[in-house]
Amino acid sequence: MTIAEPVPAMALIMRYRTWLLSLLVLFAGATLYLVEHRRFEQGAAIDVYERQLARLEALARQQPLPDFRSIEDTQARKQLFFDFLAPLVQTANNVLAFQARKLSLIQTKLPAVTGDTGQTVELAADALSFIDMLTQRYLRGAAEPLANPVALPLLHERLEDIEQRLLPVPASLPLAQAAIESAWGTSRFARVGNNLFGQWCFQQGCGLVPRARPADAAHEVANFESVYDSVVAYLLNLNGHPAYADLRAIRLSTIEAGKQPDGAMLAGGLVSYSQRGQVYVDDIRTLIVNNKLSRYVHTQERGASQIRALTRQLTARLKKANGVQSQ
Repeated sequence: MTIAEPVPAMALIMRYRTWLLSLLVLFAGATLYLVEHRRFEQGAAIDVYERQLARLEALARQQPLPDFRSIEDTQARKQLFFDFLAPLVQTANNVLAFQARKLSLIQTKLPAVTGDTGQTVELAADALSFIDMLTQRYLRGAAEPLANPVALPLLHERLEDIEQRLLPVPASLPLAQAAIESAWGTSRFARVGNNLFGQWCFQQGCGLVPRARPADAAHEVANFESVYDSVVAYLLNLNGHPAYADLRAIRLSTIEAGKQPDGAMLAGGLVSYSQRGQVYVDDIRTLIVNNKLSRYVHTQERGASQIRALTRQLTARLKKANGVQSQ
């Protein structure tokens, strides 16, 4: 039997000192997060956060699509695809969370609705402009722009309707759909048009004409300036288009029940996304399960330190993607 040699006292001191320093770093990081989180909740840091988020989006738009066709190992290609796309989905979800928070800050300043049906409120110009921008993006002509003074019951109803459309989409869903729609980033629409989700447009020259398009059809597959723009348009599609009202209803009811929505669950609201209907939904769910995509969990970034961490992650992805392209 071998008797373990005693650990030298100096080694023990160094080990415990390392642990202590790690604990102090974790404590400092948690304290910083709590301070920033509180300031953001109170609206004090919202302008700073908005600028940081804009810089993060600019970085996300610089991410080129890797040459996935050059990776012969199937498992390595899949993993790079997920690792490349996940931070872009995270960033787009953070923008939704930020818009929801700005909307919430407006709501907290509104008086409660009383029995007076003629009750009105005067909104600040920037608040009115922000609400109208969200109305145009997410309600898509189903609601008229607001004008001061605003009827308070109408305003509360409008804000609640928009708020339900600013909820994040679990990353497992866009990761699975992008894999299916873009053939793991290798399709012509992905490589030429940065379109990972098969999204259509209906103006001549707005995208790429599908080779198998029927003679009487006029749609094209949209071109995007960047892969990130494709992700943003995809989330806007799910959160704004009437065809995906069922998906939004499933997400909202799940949250109201105190549970976390997952991609496999929300896929049930995508029957209209493809002509394949329920078979398409089943394929999404199978891909999510087989690739364990539920491990990509959205974490809502609300402080400067968290935005910096995601910026570092995106920078690393950018370098990795460029390395693949240069092979």
